[in-house]
Parts: sequence; structure tokens; C-alpha cells
Amino acid sequence: MSTVTIEKILKAIDSFSPFCYAYEWDNCGLIIGSRDREVRKIAVSLDLGIKSVEKAVQEGCNCIVTHHPPVFHPIKKIDFSSYTGKLIEKAIQFGINVIAAHTNWDTSPNGGNKFLASQLGLVELEPISLPRPNLPSPSWDGVIGKLKFPVNTEALAEEIKARGSFSWVKYYGDCPNISTVAVCEGAGGDLWQEALRAGASAFVTAELKHHQIQEALDAGLSLIELSHAQMEDLTMQALAEKIKAYVGVDVVLVTGAFKEEKIIYKR
Repeated sequence: MSTVTIEKILKAIDSFSPFCYAYEWDNCGLIIGSRDREVRKIAVSLDLGIKSVEKAVQEGCNCIVTHHPPVFHPIKKIDFSSYTGKLIEKAIQFGINVIAAHTNWDTSPNGGNKFLASQLGLVELEPISLPRPNLPSPSWDGVIGKLKFPVNTEALAEEIKARGSFSWVKYYGDCPNISTVAVCEGAGGDLWQEALRAGASAFVTAELKHHQIQEALDAGLSLIELSHAQMEDLTMQALAEKIKAYVGVDVVLVTGAFKEEKIIYKR
């Protein structure tokens, strides 16, 4: 078997979830490490945290593919007493290379948004695409799909909570007959108008703002709000499986984000 390097991992991710789909503000790709380092085993995690680094070390991994980049903005200094500094120190100390697959994973044609919509029971999936030039095919900034059977807003919220094993769900609106649903993993509130224009009766996302809720409800769109972390954590298994299929080395999933809330919120 040929040697697997960080460069090969980057090329594998780029083949199924091209980095060109990442938003301009994002920081995807190699964050910590060297492209020529040999990879023994890979950990996939929603975030680069102290516990995920420790788990990777325990599992014998020297590469972590994380969804959220641990570094977004240019760094002028690395203070090991700061949280980010501690992460960088710990990764370097244990020889951990860190790769981020963030919005390239979310919005590529076979990425997180599409996988999440399928997991939530939608069929006949189509992309909701923002105008983004120079992409090989339309981005899946959101997804619109059909339910197998029409339901009302409350029933849809309960079904989504069960399908994703989410610890909580909020719903807004009282549409009695929903058959078309839009989905955007993470903080997708700004996409509600595109969801409505695409024909959705309900929109599923996270971190909704007050004015987004108010405007969407006035426009007749029901909303389902989930945990940002739990939505995206649900797609990490698919990311791990794709990486393993492309590179052939062992992959361990570090999961279980933010499961402490247990209330169904209603409006």
C-alpha cells in the first residue's frame, strides 16, 4: 500500500467536496501541519477541542479533519494561555496535523447539506444556490425537497427531532399542510427568502435571529430551528466515510456535540 500523506488527504477531500465551494470568508484546507507528513490514522471531529485532540492521540491518530476551522482570522501572536493557543500547542506537541473541511463540505453537490436533507427524510432533492461565480456546478447553499406525506408544522418538528436524535427543537408557524421543505445546516437564517422563493412551506436551520423569524412568519414560511452543532455533527459520519473510502486509512469519528438540552420549545 502506498504511503498516505496530508497532501493525499487534501486531494481526496477536494475530489468529493472541492475547496472552491468554500465561502470567501472561510478558512478551509491545511490549518496546522505539513503536506508531506505521513498519515497513520485520521480523526474526524466537528470542532478542534482539547477533548478531540486527546481522543485522537488515544486512538493513535496524527491527523484531525475538523469541520469548524480552529483559526479563522490572521494570528499576530500565539499565546499558549489562550484557548486557540492551547489547541495549537497541543496539536504541535503530539504531532497532530489539522485540516478543516467547513463550507466546502456544507455546500458542495455531495456534501453536508444534501446528506442532512436526506437524513431528515426529504426526497427529490434540489439545490438552493446563491449566485457564486467560477464554480464547476451550482452550489448547494441550501436544499429543497419533498416529504413523503404532508404534515403540519408541529408534526414536522417532532419528526425531524426524532430522525436526527436532536436533543431539542423549536418551531415557529402553524402551516397545516407542509409537503415541501428547505434545509440549511448551521446558521442559515439569511437563506429564508431563497427557501420561500424555491417553494418551501417550511425551512429548517439553526441560530435564527428575531427579525428573520418575524419576517419569515409574516411571509407565510414556517421555521424549524435546531442546534447548530447537532445539525452539523450529524453529517460528520458521512464525511468520515468518504475520507476512508478515498484514502483507505483507518478513520475514527469524534462525535457527541452539545447533547445537554432536553426541551421542545414551541411558539
